[in-house]
Amino acid sequence: MDKTLCVSPWERWPAACLLVVGGTVGFLPILGFWMLPLGLILVAEDIPFLRPPLARMFAWLDRKWPAKS
Repeated sequence: MDKTLCVSPWERWPAACLLVVGGTVGFLPILGFWMLPLGLILVAEDIPFLRPPLARMFAWLDRKWPAKS
């Protein structure tokens, strides 16, 4: 099974750019820092050499993030 998104790059790139920009102003009420990683994931769908660094970053964050009981 192919693990890529079933959305064309013409739809994915603007969404990714908006999410990254929205993530950089995450201190605002509606926008949040959650948007930045999501935008980077969408960018990595089209740029394969970004996948390993993002995977390492998310694995590191997963190790450092405190688990909720």
